[in-house]
Amino acid sequence: MQKTSNALCPSTITSDESSAPALLFTIRGKPANPWLALAALCLISITSLFDARALQVALPSLQAALGTDLTTISWVVNITSLVTAILFIPVGRFADQYGRRRLLLQGMLIFGIGSVLCALSPTVAALTGIPAVN
Repeated sequence: MQKTSNALCPSTITSDESSAPALLFTIRGKPANPWLALAALCLISITSLFDARALQVALPSLQAALGTDLTTISWVVNITSLVTAILFIPVGRFADQYGRRRLLLQGMLIFGIGSVLCALSPTVAALTGIPAVN
């Protein structure tokens, strides 16, 4: 069995028995399942989508509970989207440098703590500021 690879992640393994090469994805020299990585990314994306949708649905009740206008309370959704868009590329770069799994787990921990703090926030300012840190 001969292994031919270039600088890219997938390595091509050719076998003397068969003429069709099989792709082998590796991470740091170990075989990796790309479908597992895709499933993890989809799960995280769905979590973020559910968070944004829950905020949009809860805006009228948050407005009534906190006694504010819709323009002020809609900043909660705007800040969350803005911070996500700004940090998307830098966090991807940090993940490449420090480890994707480690950064994903730390991000989910921060997301969970931030969600609990948002649920306990007593004022509009706290409810707007916590997602910015989250």
